[in-house]
Amino acid sequence: HGTPLRERTGMDLVEHILTTEDMMAVLRVSRRTLDEYLAKQKLPKHFRIGRRVYWHREVVEAWLRQLGEAGDA
Repeated sequence: HGTPLRERTGMDLVEHILTTEDMMAVLRVSRRTLDEYLAKQKLPKHFRIGRRVYWHREVVEAWLRQLGEAGDA
């Protein structure tokens, strides 16, 4: 019982996962645009659980940094 609930439920890991809704907010795009980006493979590596799509926060942050650096060139 001494282990905090956060560790028992894997909440630390969950905080590092972005949902479709999170990505829409990060990119400031609609669901339709996000779906188009997915279809055209314009987004960073993702994974699926059932029909839902998820991204690792670290992967998205690195991808955004890379886009920013390319824009600075």
